[in-house]
Amino acid sequence: MATLSLQALTKRYDNGVPAVNAVSLDAADGEFIVIVGPSGCGKSTLLRLVAGLETVSGGRVVIDGAVVNDREPGNRDIAMVFQNYALYPHMTVAGNMAYGLRNRRVPKPEIAAKVRRAAEILELTELLERRPAQLSGGQRQRVAMGRAIVREPKVFLFDEPLSNLDAKLRVSMRVEIKRLQRRLRTTAVYVTHDQVEAMTLADRLVVMNRGVAEQIGPPLALYERPATVFVAGFIGSPAMNLLPAEWDGRFARVSPHLALALPGLGAPPGPLTLGIRPEHLGLEGGAAAAVELVEPLGADTLVHVRLADGPLLVARAAAAPAPDAPLALEMPLARLHLFDAAGNRIPWEAPSAALEARPCRPVA
Repeated sequence: MATLSLQALTKRYDNGVPAVNAVSLDAADGEFIVIVGPSGCGKSTLLRLVAGLETVSGGRVVIDGAVVNDREPGNRDIAMVFQNYALYPHMTVAGNMAYGLRNRRVPKPEIAAKVRRAAEILELTELLERRPAQLSGGQRQRVAMGRAIVREPKVFLFDEPLSNLDAKLRVSMRVEIKRLQRRLRTTAVYVTHDQVEAMTLADRLVVMNRGVAEQIGPPLALYERPATVFVAGFIGSPAMNLLPAEWDGRFARVSPHLALALPGLGAPPGPLTLGIRPEHLGLEGGAAAAVELVEPLGADTLVHVRLADGPLLVARAAAAPAPDAPLALEMPLARLHLFDAAGNRIPWEAPSAALEARPCRPVA
């Protein structure tokens, strides 16, 4: 077990564009860190910097108190699990799991004991003499994890290990990875583009955007208090409703027919963005809206509605509204998230009582 510290870690390519820009993070011993973000945000590059597969342009990687910037990947005491398994097709499961240990000239009895222990943990004991072609995708991924486990590294690194699996298998493997990490209590860094996967696995999330760590914290903290518009729109499924508005000191005007009064907001007049989660958007009372699409999901229903002359919003409801029923949206004031023109959260504490959406009125 070990701590991991990233100190203003930076990677610039030859054209000067930073793929990773001054990311700092301190992972505690045994902590599960998940790095999440869209394609091209720098999350995999960040992981490769930790692994030693990319050259650091600035900052430091510190594992268990030692700076490892100049160490080769094999000398960093880390183990990496890739999305493509990277198994040797001509070797058995046992041979694949033991390969790294044999290269390090670990005694055969010790190799056998470590492979046996890892196989028991991953329920691979009956598959040790099979070859990768005889395994399912989930079994191959377990073998890849077993190969990492036998090394007993200080840090586990996972680079989108479930992206090649079908949806059902992803869920079961997600549970298995979390259970495994808790049992081994090894510090882990996990990269994914799937924010549901990120929310369920992480002790702490790192949300990346254009090479920058936009926000770092526990999953629910990021969900409930996103620091930026980007985090608000990325974390959550379905995504937070984001409404561009113009603040005039009394009302946040969303459209010619809709404004919200925001008592106590001391922000200067100008553009801002209102955010509200689908589960907090009521379908009774307030602003008139038209249903455009209903998605029944079983336990609940997603209702896509459009405000008059306004944006399309998504509400999570217990049941679908009648096709021709009059509909009105309610936006509880205490559930609103406010962001300034730069996309940063506005620190505003709303009154506890809900305030309905109101039509615009002329302001003297």
